[in-house]
Amino acid sequence: MFSARVSTAAAALALLAGPGCAAPGADAEQSGRDAASGAASPTLVRDYVTALAAASDPDRMREGLDLAEDGSTAHDYLRHYATLFQAWQDEGAPVRDSDVRSTPETHELCRTEEPAGEPSCVVYEDFTEDDERLVDLRVNGVDPGPRMSSADGGTDDSEGVRATFLSAYRTIDDNTLVVTADLTTVDEAGLDLDGATYVPDGSGDGRPASLAAGRHQLDAGSGTLAAFYFPRAEPGGELHLEGCLTDCSSTVELKLPVPD
Repeated sequence: MFSARVSTAAAALALLAGPGCAAPGADAEQSGRDAASGAASPTLVRDYVTALAAASDPDRMREGLDLAEDGSTAHDYLRHYATLFQAWQDEGAPVRDSDVRSTPETHELCRTEEPAGEPSCVVYEDFTEDDERLVDLRVNGVDPGPRMSSADGGTDDSEGVRATFLSAYRTIDDNTLVVTADLTTVDEAGLDLDGATYVPDGSGDGRPASLAAGRHQLDAGSGTLAAFYFPRAEPGGELHLEGCLTDCSSTVELKLPVPD
């Protein structure tokens, strides 16, 4: 069986901040959202940002999904981070809530690194809504929509272990591809999350994950949400993950497509 490695939320906070601290307006990308969407109400935005800041409570984050139109950038962005922070909670290293600093035009979320470091801050602005649901937003001045992949349904199975793709997001500051997945097992299994690799489309060479989160040891009939970080990677490839059943009686080999 693979043994779970020791990790802390502190080791991941710079990446977990997502887009990082790039100057607003840098690398702006065009939104594909209908121009008819209007500026969002301050109350709707405030409630969404409050949910987004609740990193230590992924259930609270998921409650905020009702504030956004299903399938919109605002919905997919919040869902991705709720899943990501759930993976860290499953790992046993929950992430602290963000501090929120609001002005009439912007909302800045800052999370202090541990044990004592500079805060990692992200600015959210230019929210739009349609029929009282949030649709679009800007993250450090950039539309995150083109960087999101959220097509559900992709799966792979091996020895009773199933991987289901949930989401992928390329961070704005350094183009780290963060992939989230749901992992379940029929029998007791150990998963080598730290040994996960990403094989880009058209390439035979796997890139190792720089960071991974989730439970490594799964009891029979259980599961975990997991997250994997691949620096400077593009969606469209495959997540490769290995493990084994009890006493390594059988080897688990998963190849999960990551849609672009």
